[in-house]
Amino acid sequence: MRTPAPCGNCGSTVMTYRRYFLYTKPTGTCESCGRLVRHRGYWALLAVAVVLLVIFFASLAVLSSPMAQAGVGALLAVVGLVLDRWSWMAVPWDPVVPSGD
Repeated sequence: MRTPAPCGNCGSTVMTYRRYFLYTKPTGTCESCGRLVRHRGYWALLAVAVVLLVIFFASLAVLSSPMAQAGVGALLAVVGLVLDRWSWMAVPWDPVVPSGD
């Protein structure tokens, strides 16, 4: 089985899913080797989150039924959670190369 949230330096898991779920920065420190790493797909994942939020608010404006609004909200929440879990499992973290100032 493939290592989730693989570190590009040591190959171990950069962080647990509990920490990743609430993590909002494109860089982090590997819990195994201590290396500064950057999430490879951070900006694409952020764009997907923004699109899901836009769809949610557009559905609130278009749909008049509270049940339909709740259904769309629940569906988008499930899609968001599945994509978040997938990104933790599949998208690697690359080592940050220090700048040569």
